Order: sequence, then C-alpha cells, then structure tokens
Amino acid sequence: MAQEVNVTPLPMFIDSMSRLRYLDLSTNFFNGSIPVFIGSMTRSRYLDLSYNSFSGTIPPELGSLKNLHFLSLNSISNCTIENIDWLFHHSHLHHLELDGISLAKANHWLDASSSKFTGSLSDNIQKFSSLEYLSISHNQLNGSISEKVRQLPKLETLDVSSNSLSGAISKSIGTSNIVKVNLSNNSLKGVPSEAYMSNLSSVEQIDLSSCMLGPSFPK
Repeated sequence: MAQEVNVTPLPMFIDSMSRLRYLDLSTNFFNGSIPVFIGSMTRSRYLDLSYNSFSGTIPPELGSLKNLHFLSLNSISNCTIENIDWLFHHSHLHHLELDGISLAKANHWLDASSSKFTGSLSDNIQKFSSLEYLSISHNQLNGSISEKVRQLPKLETLDVSSNSLSGAISKSIGTSNIVKVNLSNNSLKGVPSEAYMSNLSSVEQIDLSSCMLGPSFPK
C-alpha cells in the first residue's frame, strides 16, 4: 500500500493581502506547487520561498511582481523553470537567488546555439541592470560565463559555484564592480597571469576551490 503524502500548500489567505510588500516563508515545510495567486501581490518588494519542498514548474505569474527588489527561490530543488521570460520583467531586482533549481528546460536562459543546450550563462543576463547580488549555484550550467555579467553596473556579488562551467577565468572581473565572486567547484582553466591576479584591487573575496586549476595557478 502506497504511503499517503501530506500536502501542505501555501495558505490561501495570502491571496487577499493586496498591500503586502514583504513576504518571507523560507525554511518551512510547504510542498505541492507554488500557487499562481502569488503573482497577484503586485506591491511586493521582497519574496523569499527558499528551503521548502515545492515541486513542479515555477509559475510565470511571478513575472507580475515587477516591483520586486529581492527574490529567493533557493534550494527548492524539485522545481523547474521552463521559460525564463517572466524573470526579465523584474528590472528592479537587486538580489536574485536561484540556487539548485533546474534550468535545463529554460531555453531563453541557456545559450541554445546548437541543437543541444550548452547551458552557458547567456547575454540575456544584461537585462538585470539593477542586480547587486546574483546566485545561481548548484545548477546544471556549463560552457562559459557571458562577459555581459561583468558589465552589470551594480553587481557586487556573483556566485556560480558547483556548476559545470569551463574555460578561462574572465580577465574583466578586475575592471567590474564585483567585490565577491564564487567560482568554486567548476572546471575552470587558463588562469590569468600572476601580474593580472595581483591587480584585482576591487575584489575582496574570491573562491576558486575545486576548480582543477593545478600547476597553472600563479605561485
């Protein structure tokens, strides 16, 4: 006999809170799908649904929350994003966390330059011109990081750790506003020279652990 699974969805009363600006429901035991009514909270500036047990597709109705400054869908690993277009509506986003969500079906996020997804960070990242914090670790991204990332004018923290990114560490990081960067647990190579690494005057924290750098790393 199959074991019955208790479903604990988001409470419906949230739908009636039309003036809500801040909602943090992180680290609870909610499961089931993320309801589409959450897209009706159009005044919201802060939404955190991280560390729950939601499943299914992230509803594109989240794109209606155009006033969001903070969005965390961190570690809801049973969810997928099938179309990323709704995310590009959030021009005011300062803080975005998508750690652990499957982006494998998100055609517009990935660089699908051939019949197979390369899974690289595409140039679409430039649409988030207000981003200060971007974390998309523990996903299935591969390929290289778009140079458009370092061109984001307000970006200070970048975390793309625990993916399958490859290629050289960008020489442009030192000319951007990024002060904290986590590239750990990727397959990077072609490390810049010692002279270049010594010139990262704006970077305060850099994590290159488990990047298979080997003897190429400057001594």
